[in-house]
Amino acid sequence: MKKSLAVAFGVLMGASSAFAAGYGEAGCGLGSVAFQNQPGANQIVAASLNGLLGNQSFAVTSGTSNCDAQPKLMAESSQEQFVQSNFTSLAKDMAAGEGENLAAFAELLGCGAENEKAFGALMQSRYAEIVGDDHAPSAVVAGVKQALAAEPELASRCAL
Repeated sequence: MKKSLAVAFGVLMGASSAFAAGYGEAGCGLGSVAFQNQPGANQIVAASLNGLLGNQSFAVTSGTSNCDAQPKLMAESSQEQFVQSNFTSLAKDMAAGEGENLAAFAELLGCGAENEKAFGALMQSRYAEIVGDDHAPSAVVAGVKQALAAEPELASRCAL
């Protein structure tokens, strides 16, 4: 019985560390909230707390308990893929300040439909510096985010 319990605990701790990848030594979860990034043995206690309570997988999936880095990376990847797949039509829409691809891109950036006109006007006015000569999706996304950052009112209405 004790041997089974020790094996179960070991598996539980191993599963906990698998979910911790990219989130720090102890990973995210309730342990991360309780002990933050205190060094040393505190990280062992934090990881144990995450494993024992089984909250880490929920936190990773839901983006709670300091587990918000992955959704941001996934959103940025989706934005870049969208630009790459739709570059020609998106560039035309940006130049015009409106269009179906521009509206979809605004949604990917977290700007709701109510901000579509303001977003379109900004993209049209900053078209040359956003699209420029570099058509790399990451450069276009970065250019859009820089343009939004320069417009605090619109940026505050977009989740980026």
